[in-house]
Formats: sequence, C-alpha cells, structure tokens
Amino acid sequence: MHIEPIRVLERTIDVLQAFSIHAPQLTIDEIVTLTKLPKATAYRILYTLELKHWIRFDKDSRKYQLGFAVMELNNIVEATLNVREEAQPHLLRLYEETGQTVLLSVREEETLVYVYRRERPEGLKVSVFEGPRRPLCFGAFGYVTMAYLSPADLESVISRGFPKFTERTVTEPETVNSRLDKIRLEQVYVDHEEAILGVTGIAAPVFGKRQQMLAAIGVNGPSISWDRESLARTVNTVREAARALSAHFST
Repeated sequence: MHIEPIRVLERTIDVLQAFSIHAPQLTIDEIVTLTKLPKATAYRILYTLELKHWIRFDKDSRKYQLGFAVMELNNIVEATLNVREEAQPHLLRLYEETGQTVLLSVREEETLVYVYRRERPEGLKVSVFEGPRRPLCFGAFGYVTMAYLSPADLESVISRGFPKFTERTVTEPETVNSRLDKIRLEQVYVDHEEAILGVTGIAAPVFGKRQQMLAAIGVNGPSISWDRESLARTVNTVREAARALSAHFST
C-alpha cells in the first residue's frame, strides 16, 4: 500500500530542521531561504510552533529560535538512553541468572516502550522486541508502570477502559486498583498470560534519586518454564535486580 506523506508536516519539519548549532537563531527571510517555503506559509508554521512552545521569537532581534518543547523532548531521549546504558550490566546479570528474555521498558506519555531486549537463547521465544509501543495496561511491565502514575494520569488511563488482550485479561477497575496497591507494597508484579497467551511476565520498578519511577525491568518467558518454586525464585531475582539498579541511580 502506497502512503503519501502529509505535506504540512513535511514543511513543519523542514522549518525545525533549518535551525542548527551553527545557526541557532534565524530571521524569517533566512528560514524562507533555507526551506524554500513561501513566506506566508513559513509565517503560519512559525506562529503555530510558537503557540505550542516549539519556537521562540525574540522581538528585539526579530529572530526565531527553538523553544522549550524541543528541550523537553531532548531530555526524554537523553534520559532513556542513560537508563538503558546504565542498566545493561544489571540486565545482563538478570539474563544470566534467569535464562529468560530480559526487557527494560520506559513510559512515554500514555504508552509503554521497550528500549532493551535480550532473548532467551533457545526454545519458545516471546514476540516482544525493542521499540514497539504498548498501552500502559499491557502485561507486567504495564501494571508496574501504572502503579507509579500520578492520580490524575492513572484516572485517565483507567477511565478509558482496558482492552481484552487474552481471555485472562482483567478489565474491572476495582481489581486493577487492588493490584496496583499490591505492586506498590511488594514492588514486583507477575502477569500470568494476561498480555500474551502462554507467556508469563515478571516486572519490577526502577527508581531515581527522588524516588520517581524511571523504568521497569524484568523477564518474559513461556509459562511452562516455571513451577511454583522456580517462579518464586525468579520473582525475587527480578525484584533484587530492580533494587540494585535503583540503588545505582540513587548514588
């Protein structure tokens, strides 16, 4: 299927990309020259970007520059990369100790993004890979993330309802809230085939210096991999790995 790009978005991106380290401030004429856009079109795009804080206009110099919204996105990217880089030794250790697929997820707005994956070496593999966005209510990693949302953000997620991923997915708000209370107490959650049939997920929260949740780490694997004893052992291993990583970020 052939998909045409959205022209106005292309032009907006062209305007943002006109700015650089060597040219952090530009006049409207310089932007028009760099983007080859009609001046009226460039004005409308700049005005809209200014309203959304992507662009700032200096009335004295009559020049535009990138706004604070761009800096916020940059902070998100840097934070995600730092968490992933700093977490790798702990994730590799968790992989060696459990032999299961190890994952690291972060929250982006109202979605869950997997930013690290190390698959189990053989046998049944879990079809979760780096990059894809999932709803915040998806599996063990989603539940752990939801447990540390602000009350307003949590209410927003719950009010929209939960999709039925499998026949075991719980969708009742009261049950969900009860689980979230338990996660805050135990700092770990086990998902038994509620996100993917045949797959059990175990996740735990990672905290930063101010006790804010940075990410979730844990494992996914075939449900048949664990009996009661080995599952309990893996749950403790995941929780301790998350606590060790939290201690690392707190120093």
